[in-house]
Amino acid sequence: MKTPKRRVDTGLLDVSRLQEKMDSGQVDFTHYDSDKDAFYLFVEKPNDDTSAHYINDSTALLYDPQSLKVVGMQVDSVRKK
Repeated sequence: MKTPKRRVDTGLLDVSRLQEKMDSGQVDFTHYDSDKDAFYLFVEKPNDDTSAHYINDSTALLYDPQSLKVVGMQVDSVRKK
């Protein structure tokens, strides 16, 4: 899978909330979508505008495009071998 083109520079994304939640071990929501073979981890409730910012071929930071605040992570091809 080719990494999609990024809409925003990675350095502009605010990962402070993600870092805080990961450090404390408090994750608000996880979900595995078997149709997409994707695992989602959220530290805040996503909204309809939540965007994916791929950092490699299968991992994306999920962020609010208005505030650039990272609200979760997505891992694709979890079961694909």
